[in-house]
Amino acid sequence: MKYFKRTKTLLIGNELIINELVRRLQQTLLDRQLIDSENKKPLAKAHQKLRKILIFLFANTDATYKYNLHSDPTFAHVLEQCPLLPKFLLVTLVWELELDQFFYEALSYTPCWFAFQYFETAADTMKFIEDPYDVLEKVEQLMRSLLICISRSEYRKIDI
Repeated sequence: MKYFKRTKTLLIGNELIINELVRRLQQTLLDRQLIDSENKKPLAKAHQKLRKILIFLFANTDATYKYNLHSDPTFAHVLEQCPLLPKFLLVTLVWELELDQFFYEALSYTPCWFAFQYFETAADTMKFIEDPYDVLEKVEQLMRSLLICISRSEYRKIDI
């Protein structure tokens, strides 16, 4: 894992499994031609598919929901399709697979009650990233996402 020099509680004893999960997901994205084979960055033509993949991962985390998504036909078919991922693992996958921009988008445009669950987890992972400039960039983007999320909440009716 290129980002983490120390271990978090979730990583202790599970480093090999997490590394293998990252490797397999990265290989799947390469096979589907969604990321560049040289630098492992998302390809511009694949952004929409990568957003959908990230939404799928969000739908299969241990996050709590304000509404019953099982009754929503737009989400019901992707819920619980795999074992529920801890939020920390989702954020780790985002950092390792360089899906940051899609993560920030999702946090910006989801309701505050959902996004706030991931802000804390993402901030916790910052302690374990080696490159201080990378940390600063991620903090800046997270703060921008937080500001957009809060700003957008003023325009939506709350608790309908």
